[in-house]
Amino acid sequence: GVCAAARQQLIAQHPHALCAEPFGDFERAIDAYARLGVTQHVTELDIALNHNLMDTTVTAATPELLARQARRYGELVSLFLRKRAQVTALLVWGIGDSYTWLTSWPVKRFEAPLLFDTALRPKPAYHAVLEAARRANG
Repeated sequence: GVCAAARQQLIAQHPHALCAEPFGDFERAIDAYARLGVTQHVTELDIALNHNLMDTTVTAATPELLARQARRYGELVSLFLRKRAQVTALLVWGIGDSYTWLTSWPVKRFEAPLLFDTALRPKPAYHAVLEAARRANG
């Protein structure tokens, strides 16, 4: 029937990333899905300050951590824009840090993974995303 003949048309990747992890797997995944001919959307992007989901050592968004996070957002957005023929949508998890799920799962901890702080002020990551878009669009 129709269901048996239908083929997957869309892949949504959910890169809940960490500042400390390498991003090579994202590029390899984009390339692999591109070979399958499916449309790709990157959704739920956020970049945590802690080193892993169980880490509770980060207790504040220091300028150093925010700068590292900004670099990582810039690198990822640059990658997605370089691959824009394969990645046709990019969405972040939420607007500001007060709306993140990472402060309560899988353990309670401080986290600030989004582009705006808890008062909805733009963070360095926001500016890094804008700069990556400017560079990509020449």
